[in-house]
Amino acid sequence: MKAIKIVISVILISFGLLFMGELSVLNADTFQNDFYSVDFYMNSSSRNVKTQEMAKDLCNAGKKHKVDFFAVEQFWDKDYQNDVNIIGTKGAINSLKKKGIKPGYNKSVVFDDVRVKFTDINDVADLSKIKTFYLFGDKEDLNRLRAFKSDLVDKYGGGFPKREGRSSELLLNTSVAWGLIIFLMLLFSFYEAACIKKEYAVRCILGQNIKVLFIKSILTDACSTMIIYVSMSVILSRFSNVSFKYQWVLVFVMIYIILNSLISLNSISINFRRDLTVGKYNHGILYVNYGMKFFITVITIIVISINFINIKQGYNSYKQKEFFNYHGKFAYYKMSKDVENLENDRDIKVEEKGKSADEKLYEDFYGKFQSKAWLYSDMTGNYNIKYPFIFVNKNGFKYLCKANPDLKSIEKNVMEHNTSILFPENIKKGSRKYNEALEMNDGEFLSEDEYGKWNVKKYDKCNAVGIHDNGKGLETVWYKNPVILVSNAVYKKTKATGYDAYCNYDIMYNISESEWKQFVDKHKIDKHYISITNSRSAYLHDWNQKKHIMMLTAGLVIFMFLLELSLIFLVIKLEYYFNAIEMAIMKVHGYSFFERNGFLIKSTFFSCFLGLMITLIINHIFSIGGDFFIIAAMSGILFLFELLIIMIKGNFIEKKSVIAILKGEKL
Repeated sequence: MKAIKIVISVILISFGLLFMGELSVLNADTFQNDFYSVDFYMNSSSRNVKTQEMAKDLCNAGKKHKVDFFAVEQFWDKDYQNDVNIIGTKGAINSLKKKGIKPGYNKSVVFDDVRVKFTDINDVADLSKIKTFYLFGDKEDLNRLRAFKSDLVDKYGGGFPKREGRSSELLLNTSVAWGLIIFLMLLFSFYEAACIKKEYAVRCILGQNIKVLFIKSILTDACSTMIIYVSMSVILSRFSNVSFKYQWVLVFVMIYIILNSLISLNSISINFRRDLTVGKYNHGILYVNYGMKFFITVITIIVISINFINIKQGYNSYKQKEFFNYHGKFAYYKMSKDVENLENDRDIKVEEKGKSADEKLYEDFYGKFQSKAWLYSDMTGNYNIKYPFIFVNKNGFKYLCKANPDLKSIEKNVMEHNTSILFPENIKKGSRKYNEALEMNDGEFLSEDEYGKWNVKKYDKCNAVGIHDNGKGLETVWYKNPVILVSNAVYKKTKATGYDAYCNYDIMYNISESEWKQFVDKHKIDKHYISITNSRSAYLHDWNQKKHIMMLTAGLVIFMFLLELSLIFLVIKLEYYFNAIEMAIMKVHGYSFFERNGFLIKSTFFSCFLGLMITLIINHIFSIGGDFFIIAAMSGILFLFELLIIMIKGNFIEKKSVIAILKGEKL
């Protein structure tokens, strides 16, 4: 039993450590939210302030009022490496390191690796693009923080220190994860304590000191737990920052050791009549197993149902591989005109001031490179359209015809019209989906006045990838038989329509570096206002993330599934061990298998049903996106599979146990 407990502890503690590694990566993006923030503008005053002068002013004010501060620069390189540069005083840098912000590569199993760099503010070459600084201090230090700001406000502007809200998610997530891990480990401690009583009773009769056995047991558990924690920390540190907030984790480990010792006290409370007899007194072990099985079944349903979404998304991403291999050299371009820095609320003013200039910039860009533009815009969910719907231009449709031979029969007809809308055969004329798609032709998107009447055609089969820029990155989805809007028209500027937004953000281009450089030089675009995203790199970035999530999900599901099976085997074995005579009598009197194992089957059904209900509630509250029928199917499949295992394993043990009882043998 001790060996099984150790194996379970290794698995659970490993999951907990990897979870802390993922938290460290997420924390590298959001840790600054826990600090008071102030804004400083290098060119706020009429003076031409240099970086070295600003750094000196900030440091002098910090020393005067005993305030350490830092700023954060965050950016992605062309390989989607997330870089975080923390610029601050030596005191701030040392304090952040103590808080668990690890310099260098912070590796992740699920998310992107984060590269953290610390830079002394006196060594920074340019502070002009840094606006927000974060200050060390709590509410009781607010007067010092305000005095620090007051000394600098005339020269560098900005408001007084403010905190958007202290985040408690890090501690909450850690507590929930390790709380669940400790709970599962303590369940096995309860089971071990119940199972070991008979062994202790026999050892006590043989003259062994029960207190010595107890002390040896708790020392073994404590030492093995610490050895597992230390060894797995060393092993997993190669793959993730598992030492993140190790102080918190050690507190949870110590809590487990203490509670485990208290549970073990129950094992030395021996009642010889109860503990040496196979009867009603020993049913506590069986009931503990039933409770564990019920709980694990509920958790398994929740884990499998919710994580099925991750597996589905990962498989969808895998099917996009051929599409992005073909478009491997294509890229998405974002650009903006360089606008003068303004003082207060300058981000909003820059957007307002640069809006018309940026629109004109994108119009010129698309007008120049329209022949080298490919559009596969995902419009699913837009304009009240629920069915898969993508918008392609001439080049995009040519690729779809090449990748889907069934479109060849309508290719010529579509190319002869400015605008066509293609429906799969399963969408009938006059249906709700059909009408929703046609309602877009009301001037909101592609008006007939500007682009001509829509050409409506049907097709048999087509697989396509829809792409959408959500402002944070590219979202890509593989669709089977979507509605396809095809535009062969040359982009017109006489009237703004919904087309504009898609021309600006959802189009990929296949242009050379020299062509791009000429355009940048002509329009005098500052390099700081340019973003170029290679389509294949963006896909590989997304695919690697989803692949890692799929692997983690698969490992978690397999672990929960094996744990569930082991508990089923154990419950059946104990059921026929404690109730063998009752089972034999029921079998002789013609009771069916389901009647003899009614409690086990009913508990399995109710645990699956409860898991289904909890999953649906979680799905509704957090809008996870799980489909009701898929979640219900997962619950039903798991119940039927468990029922099959119960029947096979139950019949096998029953034959051995009942025959032995009828022969008068002792189990």
